[in-house]
Amino acid sequence: MKKISVILLILALLIAFPCFTQAAPVAKFTNIEGNVDVTPPGRETVKANMGDPLNTGDIIRTKSKAKCEVTFLDGSILRLAENSRLRITEFSQEKDKRSATLDLFRGKAQSMVQALSGAAAGQSKYEVRTPTAVVGIRGTHFYTYYQSGVSGAVVTEGTVYAYSANKPGDIRMVGVGQAMVVTNANTPPAVRTATTKEMDQHQKDTKPAEKTQEEGKKDEEKKSETVASKTEEGKKEEGKKEEQKPETKAE
Repeated sequence: MKKISVILLILALLIAFPCFTQAAPVAKFTNIEGNVDVTPPGRETVKANMGDPLNTGDIIRTKSKAKCEVTFLDGSILRLAENSRLRITEFSQEKDKRSATLDLFRGKAQSMVQALSGAAAGQSKYEVRTPTAVVGIRGTHFYTYYQSGVSGAVVTEGTVYAYSANKPGDIRMVGVGQAMVVTNANTPPAVRTATTKEMDQHQKDTKPAEKTQEEGKKDEEKKSETVASKTEEGKKEEGKKEEQKPETKAE
């Protein structure tokens, strides 16, 4: 009976405090520009800050004129353009094997995926899914977007595979300098040569300003200086109060 009571107590605590069951972070914000927020599973949306950790299931949202950069445990980098919404659906790393799935609900993302080596490298995956398409690779740089009902990808390094959501057996390979477009979930990807203009535009849309990271560091330094200043002022104020206290006469 006592064991059952203990088990019920543990379950109640886990339900009341879901953070206890949260796994270790899989990534963190390494650059933020503008208004970016995160919605953890079953919890309220919070503002994102430089260095904040990210866990599996977290949904990242960039608002108008906002961008962000996320670095995963394996060194892979994800960048989101403005007005984007993406969920880290899965991310696990075991030695030379990685399994990552990102769901891009809207907007545009740039993925710079670390190549793996070793016996299990061939079994690894990194996929970005949109409502109408799936784009996956093992180690490369590419852009993915889902805007106005159209999915697309542009490859700048390596090779990716792509297929429409309802046509998983019809896989198209997309190489360096190529672009693919999926107009609906039932139509196979159309592959063509990417233009320099669109590649430059994708980079411009997703790359955060270089000064943002430095500004983040300066903000942290200012916070520290402010705290130290307030602490010193507090000590001085206490000292003044002590000096102003009337002396107690001995009887």
